[in-house]
Amino acid sequence: TAFTACQLEEIRKTSLAKVICSNSDHIAAIPRHVLSLLKGFVSCDQLPDVNLEVWKSSFVCKAK
Repeated sequence: TAFTACQLEEIRKTSLAKVICSNSDHIAAIPRHVLSLLKGFVSCDQLPDVNLEVWKSSFVCKAK
């Protein structure tokens, strides 16, 4: 089965930085592009969350 447009939208808005923040203790800030040598830390709270509601069978997709 394929992902719906809304599911793909949610998948695309996540990042490795968000995955690390969500699965680590005591990380307040992280480089937005964790594999880059560039500076530019961002607060974990500023990274977008994934809306898991879009995977419920009752969810009505209103993709942009």
